[in-house]
Amino acid sequence: MIGQEWHVDGDDLAAYAEGRTGAVMLASIEAHLIACERCRSTLSEHVHDGDIDGDIDDDRVWAAIVERVDRGNRLFSWSSRLLVVSVSSPPLVLVTALLAGLLVGFVCIARLSDARHATTMLVSFGPLVPLVGARVAFGRSVDPAGAMSAAAPLAAGRVSAMRALVVTVIACIAGIVVSPLTTLDPHESVVWLLPALALSAISVAIATYVDSTVPTVSLGIAWLTAVGAWLGDVPRALRGLTVDGLVTDRPAVQAALVVAIAAAIGVCFVRRDSDPNWRTLS
Repeated sequence: MIGQEWHVDGDDLAAYAEGRTGAVMLASIEAHLIACERCRSTLSEHVHDGDIDGDIDDDRVWAAIVERVDRGNRLFSWSSRLLVVSVSSPPLVLVTALLAGLLVGFVCIARLSDARHATTMLVSFGPLVPLVGARVAFGRSVDPAGAMSAAAPLAAGRVSAMRALVVTVIACIAGIVVSPLTTLDPHESVVWLLPALALSAISVAIATYVDSTVPTVSLGIAWLTAVGAWLGDVPRALRGLTVDGLVTDRPAVQAALVVAIAAAIGVCFVRRDSDPNWRTLS
């Protein structure tokens, strides 16, 4: 249940320490141990109080467990597991399809009027769709059991991070698909695509620590403010014909966004075994 902690039974931990655990229970216990410091500590007591060598290198053991659990036994297991943890949540599938569909629909409707309007629509809302999707991927309603991610065959927060990645990629692809309906040249898509990736990555990095709702809203408002400033400086007759004047059209800003993406990915990598505990709170 949400808000409750589950831990491995003492007898099961003792059996695991002595190598008497069956294959199914072995996988479950190891997946849980990756994320649960309390159970690791209890297991260490079993190891050090038993007949097993007390000089065992705990860090080395846990690293080996993580590698074995994450590697899997199938070819392309990483990509297949990525797909499974993403599409196994009906709410997330629904939200992803809805967000991507809204972006495509809005741009297509705007194109019926003028390609310039389609450009404005894509630039304005293209980065917001993956940003919202990434936040939803960490939402409690996506994983009603909350703590289930800690018992999955992946380390704790990786499930949510992977889901956020899939949502972001799908949303960005939706924007790329409708780009030909706008006045943007292929190389100009970077003006909304880089912000989309940066905002989503930053949101996910924040979500590994705390509920990212407020930061996500703030990032969205900041982007709309930047777009509003750009539209305000462009004569009405020229709006949508060029992205000149948009802050993300500047090489220095684009470089900063790339650095922000790399930094956010670095945070997510460092925090890959950390459980976003706020998701499990009632």
